[in-house]
Order: sequence, then C-alpha cells, then structure tokens
Amino acid sequence: MDNVLSSQNLLTQAHSELMFIVAHQSSELWFKVLIHELSLPTDINLKRIVKIFEHLNTLWDIIATMTPADYDTFRGSLGSASGKQSAQYIEVERLLK
Repeated sequence: MDNVLSSQNLLTQAHSELMFIVAHQSSELWFKVLIHELSLPTDINLKRIVKIFEHLNTLWDIIATMTPADYDTFRGSLGSASGKQSAQYIEVERLLK
C-alpha cells in the first residue's frame, strides 16, 4: 500500500494536480480489474463489469469539479500525455470489440 500511496509524483504546485493524478491512477487500477473480468465473462462478471464502468463514470464527475483554469496550471507539465495512450484503456477497448 505504501507504494500505491507514494506514487503520486506532483510536477507543479497546482492544488488540483493531486486530484487529477489520483483519478487517473485509480482509473488504471479499475482498467486492470476490467481486463481480468473480461477474460472470463460470466453473468456475475458482467454485472461486475457494468458496475465498474459506472464507477469509472463517477470519476469524471470528480474531475469536472476542476475548472479549465485549474487544469491549465499543470497541463504543460504533463507533456504530450493523453488518457487514450493508456495501454490498459486500449486493451479494454480491444476486449470489448
């Protein structure tokens, strides 16, 4: 658990950066669970998969509390990174096709 809790490496002093990083890191953890669940799609797993997607959608509600100005205070430090570059996100998309 210490590894998980110490893996938020802030690049700026922007207040919203921690929330943004934690939201994306937790999404990656849920993508890992989705990949696992999609490997054996039973009725029980499908219910779980739906709930995980519902939870992932609530993360966007949290991110939406950040204003564009808040985001701009640290966006430059992220380089060219994009959520669509996530290997696990791409794998979830592939498994759902």
